[in-house]
Amino acid sequence: VVRAKAAAGLYSAEFLVSTFRGNVGFFDPYGTDILGLGEVLVQTPKPVSVRDFGALVYQAAFQELESPPLRREIIGQLLKHLSSFVSEEVEVALEVFAVMVRESNDLCQSYFVQFRNILDFLLRLSISQIRKVFDLFGKLCYKMNPDTQRLELVHGELLMIVRKQLGNADVVYQRVGLIGSAHMLSLLAGGLGCLAGARPQEEDLANVSSVLSNATTAARNGNQSFWHDELSRILEEHTLHPDIVESIYIATEEEFQTRYLNDLPENSQGGVLTAAPELWANLDRDATTICVNIAGQLEVAPRLPSSFALMQRACRMLNDGSLSSIDALLGCPVKLFPVEELDHFDQLSATQRGATCFALYYTVNWYRESINAFADQPEPCNKAKVLRRLENICFVEERLRYCVQQTPSTCLLVKLLKKGGVAKIHAPGPLIQPFFPYMRAFSFSAFKVLEYDQMLSEVNNVNDVRDIQAKSLQYLLQALKMQIEGMLSPSSRCTSSYETVTAESDVLCYSRLPQFDKSARQKVFSILGSVCMHLDRVVNRLADWAAAARKEAVAARKEAGLKVKEALVADRPDNEEVKSLCHVFVAALDAVRVTLDAVHGAERGVLLGCLRPAAAGPEARRQVFDYFAGMDRAV
Repeated sequence: VVRAKAAAGLYSAEFLVSTFRGNVGFFDPYGTDILGLGEVLVQTPKPVSVRDFGALVYQAAFQELESPPLRREIIGQLLKHLSSFVSEEVEVALEVFAVMVRESNDLCQSYFVQFRNILDFLLRLSISQIRKVFDLFGKLCYKMNPDTQRLELVHGELLMIVRKQLGNADVVYQRVGLIGSAHMLSLLAGGLGCLAGARPQEEDLANVSSVLSNATTAARNGNQSFWHDELSRILEEHTLHPDIVESIYIATEEEFQTRYLNDLPENSQGGVLTAAPELWANLDRDATTICVNIAGQLEVAPRLPSSFALMQRACRMLNDGSLSSIDALLGCPVKLFPVEELDHFDQLSATQRGATCFALYYTVNWYRESINAFADQPEPCNKAKVLRRLENICFVEERLRYCVQQTPSTCLLVKLLKKGGVAKIHAPGPLIQPFFPYMRAFSFSAFKVLEYDQMLSEVNNVNDVRDIQAKSLQYLLQALKMQIEGMLSPSSRCTSSYETVTAESDVLCYSRLPQFDKSARQKVFSILGSVCMHLDRVVNRLADWAAAARKEAVAARKEAGLKVKEALVADRPDNEEVKSLCHVFVAALDAVRVTLDAVHGAERGVLLGCLRPAAAGPEARRQVFDYFAGMDRAV
């Protein structure tokens, strides 16, 4: 009965709280029954509202039941959900633990011995779940002293587990330590600014610097990209003291310049690729003096995107969101092999073919991270360059498709890229689906591109730009759809994200997708509002084209003395622009459909509000439908 009412939305959080509150001691005799009810509700696979209500039962019981044995039993029951390693149960258990620590920290301190058992499951949790564990333990182990306004260590378990994992030679264990270090950094460096205008004490700065130094040293064992991505996330989600941010920026900038940048006059060798490297996609032309060297730095190129992501994130924090001090990186060229080398690709040795695939793969990921950084910058010149970089991605990824097909699977990268199926690699479209899981994900800010106004006036050849924009738009929309699907498809079993840490970690530079939580859903809803704007534009342009084509066909057939009805079926031209617009239309609808299928209840109403009524009127939609109704489905 309770499950059915919870599924129907008849039980609210307010109802549950009011039921428990004010009845001190009354529910203690029924504690075991209440825990049994919570267990059944949390283990219910669908709908989500039932599990959410089960979580509320646990939260209310922990706060309102007076019996210490019952509270310990509640913690034990949540640990049982955690040990099931069923993703949905684990998420609920961690969320309940987080609420308990956030709302009743002093009470939780009395049961710290029980809470400590959560650490036993760390290596079986996913990365996002490990972050949640360290977040709640940070709140338990550190406490703000109201007199000194300084964070003080209450329990040493967090520090012990981080040091232990960082000191382990296994990359798997080190990553757990790096996640813990990042959370310790967010706590300690965030707490430095608790007194407005006050300089942090030397001891506090030394503690933060020690955490940062230990983690950076440990990461050199093969986890540098992972550590840079963790630091980037902490900088994005937390406000750290400017002194710490500046130290991160200086260190990262120095490393980036030394490893990845060359002055243009320098004529360095191209490694195993070629003795005469060539500059690709120089958007700044004569104004640039630097280039990103990928051809001669294949061994460190996997770390290029994550290193840049950290550098630009720190730069934003130090300059109120502006990236003007590093915007030369958006337009500077990439040093690769001569593009003509692809014309005789089959004549290259197996080693050279593999190196070429690596170089193209790293170039695509560099362009993706460039768009992540600069897509939300307001300068028109940067917006124009971001659009060009999207076109560059389509160009380079198409060459990568060709090279992967011609390269034997003895190359590790090619073996991974072919894992999704050779047939899918041949599938038409600018975004190659089997490659997608191994690429840097687009950030939510990258989809700001969908909000750009048309910039055709800045380019001489309007038709070329329009065709390229349609292809780029299709690529971006397909990426949006696939990223939403990726966020929506956790494993039914909660397997560790570290099981895949093998030699491939040294060659790949992909980034993990965030969870499709409330914050992510809000951002996706906002993006889909821009997607609908493009749907409107596509419908109107197709309607204009259909009306003009219909008029021309009618006139031509009348002049030839043929029946008009036959003309409309027989004379539909093979128009490339129309095909491109149709592909954009389908990609946009796919992104909307995937999200609509994933949200329910009140959030579905919010999403439908973002998908505002189409500006394209019913007459335009009717013209498009009538014209294409009899066409071949593939066209």
